Amino acid sequence: MTHAGAVSRRGALGLGLAALGGTALAACTSNEHSNTTVPTNLPLPSASASPSVAPTPFGIAPMTGLPATKEGITARPAVVVDMYLDGGAPAPVGLDSADFVFEEVIRKDARRLMTVFHSKDAARIGPVADTWPSDPRNLPVLHALVASRGGPQKFTNVLSSTDGIVDVSYGVKSAAYTSDGSAHSPYNIYTSTAALYPFTPANPLAPPNMLPFQETGLSLATTGAVPTRQVTITVPGEAPKVWSTDPNTGGWLRAGLSVPFTNLTVLIMPYRDVKTSNHGGSIRTAEVFGDGEAWVAAAGLSVKCTWSRKGAFGASLIVDAGGYPTRVARGTTWMMYAPSGTTVAVA
Repeated sequence: MTHAGAVSRRGALGLGLAALGGTALAACTSNEHSNTTVPTNLPLPSASASPSVAPTPFGIAPMTGLPATKEGITARPAVVVDMYLDGGAPAPVGLDSADFVFEEVIRKDARRLMTVFHSKDAARIGPVADTWPSDPRNLPVLHALVASRGGPQKFTNVLSSTDGIVDVSYGVKSAAYTSDGSAHSPYNIYTSTAALYPFTPANPLAPPNMLPFQETGLSLATTGAVPTRQVTITVPGEAPKVWSTDPNTGGWLRAGLSVPFTNLTVLIMPYRDVKTSNHGGSIRTAEVFGDGEAWVAAAGLSVKCTWSRKGAFGASLIVDAGGYPTRVARGTTWMMYAPSGTTVAVA
């Protein structure tokens, strides 16, 4: 566990490194109401890393750090679609267009994804999942349009009233969704970015980058990084899930999925039970605020580190053993919220 004093110091280090490295990191270090003092004379780690990206006519996509491919991308909001994965659901569609994916365990061998689309459009996304208590806690930092299948009234009420979220769920914008007659409920609802973007509000906000990117002289970590070709994640009570380096892209590919991701991060955290209604059952959800152990894998390396997060308008700060923020490669990122007791092995 990270002590409060260490979190404060590391948050300041993250801001200082971001300013010096040229990456906007305000949302990665604290919530929007903080007034952290930024040091001006931090020593920078010296290491081999991917160079900075040169400016392009359309700017840089904030969530991937890569050149935007068309006009208007950098100014539009993100779209987040809750999706089902595993647990009897059909193969997910649309992951190849996602910039960032949050994975949450909902029951044994079943997952719910908070899938973030921004730099690319997706013609078909699904199967769309119910909203969960983690949505209004995890997603406000993105200022996104959030699409879900619906869910218990208790949860949908909170989602629709949460600052930083534009609710475009099925119950609110049903015209943006289609039903797949070949699939059974609850795995039969699909959508697309083209169907959701018309509901963009006036004066939208683009998403921040969720993690700092590698720059020339700044690699994954200042200490502890090891060459890695395979990451094995074992959730208590489940068979291991293995991520391996993809020979075509150099990214990370999970067995059973067809889409590689440039970066893989695992944040180990407690889960809590939440009642679906006053007299109903309960579900379990990730406790996304707090601190704990983490792993980050990028560009053929991995490092064991720690994470901390204070609130809904700040992203998780992930730091290495030296107290410096880890830096991912430019590209797409998969972030797993792993329940306490999960083990991670690298090879």
